[in-house]
Amino acid sequence: MAGNRQHGFMRGNASGRNGSGVAKAFYCTACDKTHSATVEKVGISETGEIICNKQYLKMMDIKFDVQNKKVAGYKQLLNLKGSVMSDSVEGFKARVAFVKCAFEHDLVKELSSGSNSRHFSSCFEMNDADKVTAEVIRASRDSYWLRYSLIKNLGQQLFKYWEESTITH
Repeated sequence: MAGNRQHGFMRGNASGRNGSGVAKAFYCTACDKTHSATVEKVGISETGEIICNKQYLKMMDIKFDVQNKKVAGYKQLLNLKGSVMSDSVEGFKARVAFVKCAFEHDLVKELSSGSNSRHFSSCFEMNDADKVTAEVIRASRDSYWLRYSLIKNLGQQLFKYWEESTITH
């Protein structure tokens, strides 16, 4: 039995090895907490973040369901279209909802060149663009899918700029 210690086995070690190859705890940016070594982790290449497998599977379900939800997203945008140009509090809420909906349903590319492009642009041109972006960033802290979509569509640098600008608002 003593010969096994030469090969990395140690007495009294629960893993049977000398600690090499044992998974370590990690911080999940989607859950915003530290998971133990028993939880599976997944690396997201677009953002460089590590998330737990549970959140990754949720995100993939949403991603595959996006095509079905695009129709629902368009309907939601059509309902918000009328109030986006308003200067009232309801108009502000509609602008925030419009931008969130565009990113959540992955409609940003379609909106930048389609018939609703004027409404998407006006969400940032009504003298409260900084407040709209601040609200969208605050919402992305609760919704990892929104955060992922923002980073994917805006890029890491612009997302960081938006995130830093929310600190002042």
